[in-house]
Amino acid sequence: MKKDIYMELSTSEHLKQRKEKKKVFELSQCTVFSRRYILRHTAIEIFYQSKAYLFNFFLKSPRDELLKLIRKKVKACIVNRRLEFEREHLTEKWKLGKLSNF
Repeated sequence: MKKDIYMELSTSEHLKQRKEKKKVFELSQCTVFSRRYILRHTAIEIFYQSKAYLFNFFLKSPRDELLKLIRKKVKACIVNRRLEFEREHLTEKWKLGKLSNF
């Protein structure tokens, strides 16, 4: 029996005391991108059920630790933008005029 892997993100402790807020993502159905926030590599973006969620960690190390943990659990979940760019042959399409900057 295969177990589904979930990630739970909760609000900080003082917000939990007032009203608990949680979002649970089923990682097998998510797509995760590492992102920059204010030109720093500190954020991730999760696409789940036609919605996008951006989380900024303010430091690179916690973000990288979370990405490493997700990568261990579900390998297909995290997208490497450079590899995707190369697979789509976007540079070649742009050179041939099949792709526009606008």
